[in-house]
Amino acid sequence: MTIWIVGALLVVLGAVLGYFLGGVRTAVSLVGTLIAAAAATAVGGLVSGIIPSIGFRNPVWQFYLPPLLGFLILGVVFLIVSLVVHHLVQKHYRNNTDEYTFARWFRLNSRTGAALGAVLGSVWLVLIGIVAYVPGYLATQLADSEEGSMPLRTASNLTHGMEQTGLNRIVEHYQPAGEDHYRVADILGLVYNNPSIHSRLASYPPFLGLAEKPEIAELAKDPEVNTLIQSKAGLAQILEHARIQAVTENHDLVNELLALDFKDLGDYLRTGISEKYKEERILGRWRLNVRRSIAEMKTVSSEKLPTVEFNLLRKALNVYLDDLTIGFTTDNKAIVKVKAKDEQKLLQTVGRASASASAQSGAAGGGEAGGGGGSGGGGGLTARSIAARAVPQPSPQDSQAELLRQRYGVGSGGGRGGAQAQSLAQPLANTTGVMPVRQAPKPPTSTPIGPLMTSGDGSWSKAGEAYQFSVSRDGKEVKLDARVKENQLIATVDGRTLVFDRI
Repeated sequence: MTIWIVGALLVVLGAVLGYFLGGVRTAVSLVGTLIAAAAATAVGGLVSGIIPSIGFRNPVWQFYLPPLLGFLILGVVFLIVSLVVHHLVQKHYRNNTDEYTFARWFRLNSRTGAALGAVLGSVWLVLIGIVAYVPGYLATQLADSEEGSMPLRTASNLTHGMEQTGLNRIVEHYQPAGEDHYRVADILGLVYNNPSIHSRLASYPPFLGLAEKPEIAELAKDPEVNTLIQSKAGLAQILEHARIQAVTENHDLVNELLALDFKDLGDYLRTGISEKYKEERILGRWRLNVRRSIAEMKTVSSEKLPTVEFNLLRKALNVYLDDLTIGFTTDNKAIVKVKAKDEQKLLQTVGRASASASAQSGAAGGGEAGGGGGSGGGGGLTARSIAARAVPQPSPQDSQAELLRQRYGVGSGGGRGGAQAQSLAQPLANTTGVMPVRQAPKPPTSTPIGPLMTSGDGSWSKAGEAYQFSVSRDGKEVKLDARVKENQLIATVDGRTLVFDRI
């Protein structure tokens, strides 16, 4: 009903103005309005650079205001032209005809102006419909009756009114917006009204790289912004937030977002499948499946994966590692993110996780590393030695004190302790007064997959159906061969296997 009232008022107002302006000025204004509407987008593009300088920095205004400004500029130009033409015609009839002819022309000019004014009012109705319909398409998805912003609420109400009266069929035929405008509006409406698909949006391959930018990273971690979005707060309230403005005022970031394939993004949000990127199956985010990884590594021969390393890796993954994800971006980057329950203990455990043959032989050469307390001999691995590697080692001061107690049998309590003290004291006879301290063999610095246990960056490449990705940290690099099987990524290096699930 509102649209009919607005339309009737515009027709009547146009007829009244046309009567007083005359047919000449109204005709020129009508032609000028049609030309300005057709050329508004082109002229607006020439003057779009001044939009931010007058305070409208949001990219939404960058889309809507330039055509409107172009229309106003052309409208003013044709208004001036209509005044000049009317003055010349009136001067001709006033100076070159008698009073009777001039009076007839004046009456004809006024009545013709009223008729053309009614037509001009109808044109203005369609133009107002276009101006309301283009942003109103977005407003109807993001604004409701409780929306605090008056322009958004008005645009939404006008759009609903046009749909009810059928005026939208005329407006849609002449509206200047392209397909991407409506696709973006559909995407924003889908995300705004369905908080459950936010995780899917974050997993869209092109967004993985964008998420590492400071503005996006801070936005994602801000609890206030998340609360506004999850609670579906008003659009004006969301856009006024400082974090949102930091994104919208970053022109480089906005241009990257505008360069996305919105058709593919919309299809991905609805179906979970990206037609554009589905051939690169590694793209996306993957979370480590600890149980599957341990089961895969357990089947590997001990020549490739020593038992001690397997036990310590299992402890690191189960006890200390809370979450490990890898994201593969469209620009061939690999982004590793690790959330550790106890980062210090995780690093200590991973640092001891490579119990290679050299470490085992060093322990055997140390003599007492495998026996000590009378357990069966040799340098082979025992339950005590495995536990010693799995549990954080005592400090050097504690180790030295324990060594002295063992040498002198302090606290042993018995003949066995005395015999042990006597046997251990034999090497001291040849000393020069300085107590020698036996150094335990140093364990290897890290497991081959150690760089994956902390957050870092890397790269990935593809060869046929197989993939390879590498991650480096502190000068150490690990390269893993990977293959994608359904929704799982299986990565291997030297017999060590990690299984990731797509998220």
